[in-house]
Amino acid sequence: MLPQPLQATLTTPHGAPLSPHVGALRRHLRQCRQATGPMFVAASWAERAHSQLAPRFVTTIAAAFIVFAVLCAWG
Repeated sequence: MLPQPLQATLTTPHGAPLSPHVGALRRHLRQCRQATGPMFVAASWAERAHSQLAPRFVTTIAAAFIVFAVLCAWG
């Protein structure tokens, strides 16, 4: 009769149990799968637009006001 396989506890190199790291890896892989979803392009565009507009918020508002005023005067 062969002996039962030993059930080893997986640990990190620092000796901590591996189970919290497995959960973090699972969340990371889920996020990577979602990065290929249909909303990824829209989220990327929104993030890019935010990074361009946020530092220039006052200038953007002023430019939008001027464009709005010109359109109202023209129409």
